[in-house]
Amino acid sequence: MIFVNRAALPVPEVLRSERARLATEKVRALLLSSDQDHLEQLRVTLDPVFWRGAKPALLQLFHGKCAYCESAIAATQPGDIEHFRPKEGAESLKGERDQTHYSWLAYDWDNILISCIDCGRRRKLGGRFAGKGALFPVEGHRAPLLASVSECRALEKGTLLDPCFDSPEEHLAFEEDGTCRSLTDRGQLTIDVLGMNRPSLLDQRRRA
Repeated sequence: MIFVNRAALPVPEVLRSERARLATEKVRALLLSSDQDHLEQLRVTLDPVFWRGAKPALLQLFHGKCAYCESAIAATQPGDIEHFRPKEGAESLKGERDQTHYSWLAYDWDNILISCIDCGRRRKLGGRFAGKGALFPVEGHRAPLLASVSECRALEKGTLLDPCFDSPEEHLAFEEDGTCRSLTDRGQLTIDVLGMNRPSLLDQRRRA
């Protein structure tokens, strides 16, 4: 993982469009009109046309590589559109689920990355579960409903590393044998959740 300057590219037109603005306002209005009991059961309908439309810009921004592990995204592994803060149903490490977090950021350019399948999908790899899926652990409480990305960053502690905001080199180091080693608690969390030491990555790093 390396830092990638999102400001290097303008926000894609599909995410700046009037249609995207109205879609975001629809989500926000739904959340505001629901009481707490309803929010816990609410399933927000989202339109993938917006983040799919941003995929070419994401591939350009991340130079055709996974935002997390930097594996090349090729025709044989087309890559997933990844919401850093999950677009719905954010989960803790204990399996606790916050149903509506972070649906209001689903169309926000600052919350969208591209990832390889192994980093983006939660599944069993090499005998243990790895991959982000809907996992987004925080220390303490999550940011309140409708908080902006910048507000979430300020309020939420102990999160995964964001390659477009954090400085990964302050949290992660790499050994000659390809092992990704943590320098901080957040670094270790990121390694564990994403499976940053899965065999395929270790082999790629050793050869590099």
